[in-house]
Amino acid sequence: MPNLILLGLNQNDISGTLPSELAECTSLLELAFWNNLLTGSLPKEIYHGDYKQLSALIFDTNFLSGTISCKF
Repeated sequence: MPNLILLGLNQNDISGTLPSELAECTSLLELAFWNNLLTGSLPKEIYHGDYKQLSALIFDTNFLSGTISCKF
Protein backbone atom coordinates (compact mmCIF):
# COMPACT_ATOMS: atom_id res chain seq x y z
CA MET A 1 0.00 0.00 0.00
CA PRO A 2 2.65 2.56 -0.92
CA ASN A 3 0.01 5.10 -2.03
CA LEU A 4 -1.98 5.08 1.21
CA ILE A 5 -2.01 8.62 2.66
CA LEU A 6 -4.30 8.30 5.70
CA LEU A 7 -4.74 5.38 8.03
CA GLY A 8 -7.05 5.99 10.97
CA LEU A 9 -8.29 3.01 12.95
CA ASN A 10 -9.43 4.79 16.08
CA GLN A 11 -11.71 3.47 18.82
CA ASN A 12 -11.88 -0.08 17.47
CA ASP A 13 -10.53 -2.13 20.42
CA ILE A 14 -7.62 -3.25 18.22
CA SER A 15 -5.23 -5.28 20.35
CA GLY A 16 -1.75 -6.69 19.95
CA THR A 17 1.24 -5.06 18.34
CA LEU A 18 1.52 -2.98 15.21
CA PRO A 19 2.84 -4.78 12.13
CA SER A 20 6.22 -3.73 10.75
CA GLU A 21 4.61 -3.74 7.28
CA LEU A 22 3.29 -0.25 8.04
CA ALA A 23 6.74 0.94 6.99
CA GLU A 24 5.80 0.06 3.41
CA CYS A 25 3.18 2.84 3.43
CA THR A 26 5.70 5.53 2.54
CA SER A 27 3.12 8.09 1.34
CA LEU A 28 1.40 8.37 4.72
CA LEU A 29 0.45 11.85 5.88
CA GLU A 30 -1.34 10.67 9.02
CA LEU A 31 -1.20 7.47 11.04
CA ALA A 32 -3.73 7.30 13.86
CA PHE A 33 -4.65 4.42 16.16
CA TRP A 34 -5.88 6.30 19.22
CA ASN A 35 -8.13 4.72 21.85
CA ASN A 36 -7.37 1.06 21.17
CA LEU A 37 -5.72 -1.75 23.13
CA LEU A 38 -2.33 -1.78 21.41
CA THR A 39 0.65 -3.10 23.40
CA GLY A 40 4.41 -3.25 23.04
CA SER A 41 6.43 -0.61 21.27
CA LEU A 42 6.16 0.91 17.84
CA PRO A 43 8.04 -1.19 15.32
CA LYS A 44 11.39 0.43 14.52
CA GLU A 45 10.37 0.40 10.86
CA ILE A 46 7.71 3.01 11.63
CA TYR A 47 10.00 5.66 13.06
CA HIS A 48 13.02 4.73 10.93
CA GLY A 49 10.91 4.41 7.80
CA ASP A 50 10.92 6.60 4.75
CA TYR A 51 8.02 8.85 5.77
CA LYS A 52 8.93 12.10 4.07
CA GLN A 53 5.47 13.67 4.43
CA LEU A 54 4.16 12.24 7.71
CA SER A 55 2.64 15.11 9.69
CA ALA A 56 0.65 13.25 12.37
CA LEU A 57 1.41 10.14 14.39
CA ILE A 58 -1.40 9.64 16.93
CA PHE A 59 -1.35 6.68 19.33
CA ASP A 60 -2.71 8.08 22.60
CA THR A 61 -4.91 5.99 24.90
CA ASN A 62 -3.19 2.66 24.23
CA PHE A 63 -0.74 0.54 26.22
CA LEU A 64 2.39 1.24 24.18
CA SER A 65 5.87 1.50 25.65
CA GLY A 66 9.24 2.87 24.59
CA THR A 67 10.33 6.12 23.03
CA ILE A 68 10.18 7.69 19.59
CA SER A 69 13.09 9.57 18.09
CA CYS A 70 12.30 11.88 15.18
CA LYS A 71 14.49 13.74 12.69
CA PHE A 72 13.20 16.95 11.13
